[in-house]
Amino acid sequence: MAKVIYGKVIAEGIKNSVKKDMQRSKTSRIPGLATVLVGDDSASKIYIKKKNEASKEVGFHFQKILLPQEATQRELLGAIEELNKNEKINGILIQLPLPLHIDEKKTICSVDPSKDVDGFHPLNMGNTLMGNEHLVPCTPLAVLKIIEHEKIDLKGKNVVIVSHSYHIGKPLGALVLNRNGSVIIVHEYTPNIQALTKEADILISATGVPRLIKKEFVRRNSIIIDVGIVKQRDGSICGDVDFNQVKNKAKAITPVPGGVGPVTVACLMLNTYKIFKKEVFGQDFVI
Repeated sequence: MAKVIYGKVIAEGIKNSVKKDMQRSKTSRIPGLATVLVGDDSASKIYIKKKNEASKEVGFHFQKILLPQEATQRELLGAIEELNKNEKINGILIQLPLPLHIDEKKTICSVDPSKDVDGFHPLNMGNTLMGNEHLVPCTPLAVLKIIEHEKIDLKGKNVVIVSHSYHIGKPLGALVLNRNGSVIIVHEYTPNIQALTKEADILISATGVPRLIKKEFVRRNSIIIDVGIVKQRDGSICGDVDFNQVKNKAKAITPVPGGVGPVTVACLMLNTYKIFKKEVFGQDFVI
């Protein structure tokens, strides 16, 4: 039976580190985080609520910008520009997905790179590729924090990532390479995925395809990190990994829900505070 890696403990550790450093800092200023949502997506609203709750927990100012589904690209860029200029806001997060009529890349590029709390701006992505990991996308950072918590050295490890998205797969691959791990990234057009995933010391899946990863995909005693999250027709939540099958073959596994998700939100708090610390004190914050 695999060890189940619950994200709550890891997330609390990250948030506590932020709170303790804030208490030591002698300033009346408060870190500020803003989220921008276009439309009325129920899942996005739940995610924003969790970010709001986490912000209150660590003592951040939190601001929600809600735009209607029919908002234009110009209106969205205008709202982002106001946040770019707002001195009370350190981090800006664009809640994805955006409506189809909105250009996602143009939107992400409009965020001030120094406030790009999600680490998606090309400047921050480029820095991550070069090993300058100041603002790293929150979900890949969460995966890294889980691996670190389990005291796993990535050097020489075979890591297979089932995702080639720029949100998760690509930056996560860079983080592994920066730590001298060997990376294979697979996706829907990769032939014979199963043969590749079975070679993984660490298998990370982030497709959003429910229970895609069966026991046949997994090497015995490997580490399984499930980033996918899917709400099924009956209202239940599951991930990319068939948990009940794989738990009897893996060495350790993250559950869905309760695995990567809480750590991702904590990493959002961490990135916001890193921006604040750099701006106010000219210092990096590393935990």
